[in-house]
Amino acid sequence: MRPIRVVGGRVSQLVGLAVLLIVPGALCRAANLGSLAETGGHGEADAAAWHAALGIPKADDALTFELAYVADVFVNARGGANTADAVQYRGLVDVAFTLDTEQAGLWPGGTFFANSIDNHGTGITERHVGDLQVVNNIDAPNESRAYEFYYTHAWWDGRFRIKVGKMDANNDFAAGLYHDEFIHSSPGFSPTMPLITWPETALGIVLYLEPFDDCYATAGIFDAEGTSSRSGFETAFRAPADTFTIFELGWRPTLTLFGQTGLPGQYAVGGFYHSGRWPLIFDDLDGRLSPRFATGNAGLFVTCDQFVYRETATEDAETEQGLGVFLQFGWSPSDRNEISQHYGAGFQYYGLIPTRDRDVLGVGVQHISLSGAVQSLEDRFSETAIELFYKAQISEWLTAKPDLQYVINPGGAGRDALIAGVRWEFSF
Repeated sequence: MRPIRVVGGRVSQLVGLAVLLIVPGALCRAANLGSLAETGGHGEADAAAWHAALGIPKADDALTFELAYVADVFVNARGGANTADAVQYRGLVDVAFTLDTEQAGLWPGGTFFANSIDNHGTGITERHVGDLQVVNNIDAPNESRAYEFYYTHAWWDGRFRIKVGKMDANNDFAAGLYHDEFIHSSPGFSPTMPLITWPETALGIVLYLEPFDDCYATAGIFDAEGTSSRSGFETAFRAPADTFTIFELGWRPTLTLFGQTGLPGQYAVGGFYHSGRWPLIFDDLDGRLSPRFATGNAGLFVTCDQFVYRETATEDAETEQGLGVFLQFGWSPSDRNEISQHYGAGFQYYGLIPTRDRDVLGVGVQHISLSGAVQSLEDRFSETAIELFYKAQISEWLTAKPDLQYVINPGGAGRDALIAGVRWEFSF
């Protein structure tokens, strides 16, 4: 399947606005499921009806199938690099299969996972905002490809796991509890890390150990030369043999705060090492001096997540409503990294509006400090992004997420930018 490409200018604006205004209703009509749409499509019976109407294979206990589509329409309303024809559409198709080996009658403890993606449309960061952190976390070159395929084996009720295959490392590292709904990229992981993650994946192995209920350790090593557009075997066993190694230690307490008991949290610290050659940042006298390189790149990251207020008495993580807060920190050496420090903070509130128990309100701030060499040579110092979103659960298969971002000093010295948009998420 070839990637779908959407050109810029007026065509991009028209496509984006059509998706924003027409797609939800058109999908219901095309599937001839008006009655389901009227009732909200809730429950297992309705979910089965959606699958049948859309031709999606029925999942059994062994094999599950997931189809998701993300449709983003964003506009750079003010500042940044430019505001000309600045309405942009970005879409992502994700098709995934999971096989449970025990349910399939093979062997206990095993899980196979594979997914393919198609990324299409036009990004807003490079063309219009000019920021370093990337305002949209699905921005990537347009391409259709197999994204992940791996096998996981678990022992001792999941307390020890081995995961082998082509993977996105962000699924196992630097992923907190209460910053997963943001559209801006930095809440996902610190931009100080050359993490093996979207849009690239690589062959690797991850080990996970949970010796006690409230603590864990995980470590992984990946092919640093791998890309998601290849299988990975072309680079994993050939020179250069560069690797990306990462570890994380975590504590998951249940605390008593403000008179409420059993509030979940997660506090993690980790580090990484990339064995490749990295160009040093120095004054090359306008190219008259030869480039300089250093071997290896390392750094640290910290994530802190805590549920601080619960509206209801339940401690079920799937249904509880209330306030979860997060903090992030990342550091890497300033002589070989454009971004040397990262600070993030914010919250997600679940079920703020009565009767809207599955909606999420989020506010976050992401700040990066550029390396001392960049500051002295280029007069670029820092960048700060502020984000506000509200995720509305329209039905079991559809959410809408209006999003507003304000970026201060895009790229470290650009004009402050105001970005607005909406993300539609379809899942079947």
